[in-house]
Amino acid sequence: MDKKSDLSSNSLIPDINKSLDQLNSSLFKIANCFGYITLHLSDYKDVKTAGPKIQFLDSLGFDRNNIAAIIEKSPEIVSVRLSEMKSTKKNETAK
Repeated sequence: MDKKSDLSSNSLIPDINKSLDQLNSSLFKIANCFGYITLHLSDYKDVKTAGPKIQFLDSLGFDRNNIAAIIEKSPEIVSVRLSEMKSTKKNETAK
């Protein structure tokens, strides 16, 4: 077998997919660690409500799953809060 046929072999695809899944999982954990550290070094560390924390982490580019993991809430709660914030912002802009 030559190198070209080795590379096109379907047996490599599951190995690559498994490696990518492991890498993705590791990056997710690292991102959450950075988000947690950033949040606790910010002015929002002592805020009791989730809204300002969600807004802060969203402004840093975290998605709802990351935000939920960082602030220990469900992704659904984060989605609702983000939706409320967008609605409020839209209403304020319309006035």
